Amino acid sequence: MKNLPKMGFHESVVPQVFDGKISTWRLRDHNFKNGDIVAFENSQTEEIFGFGEMTNVTTTTVGQIDLKDKSHYKTYKTRQELIDAFKRHYPAYEITEDTPVFAYTYKFKKEL
Repeated sequence: MKNLPKMGFHESVVPQVFDGKISTWRLRDHNFKNGDIVAFENSQTEEIFGFGEMTNVTTTTVGQIDLKDKSHYKTYKTRQELIDAFKRHYPAYEITEDTPVFAYTYKFKKEL
């Protein structure tokens, strides 16, 4: 396999990707562009579980995220619930509604 860039997913999120999750929100800019092929890695086991082709890369803020966006798989009832989820994944970050978010939408494939 080539030296593809990697994107880690918490092991609890990996099944969501297999079940139709096609977007992810990140607080760190991975510098991915539309068309990039990225290896998807289980962050706990470091196992590559598939690949994503980036189809839409945008920047937004926590306050602008659509809480009911089903492409993200997990939806939220309140903005605070979303902020709490970000805090679980990014404990070192100060997270407010103004925090920048990098939104990556992808086509998932188990194999290249």
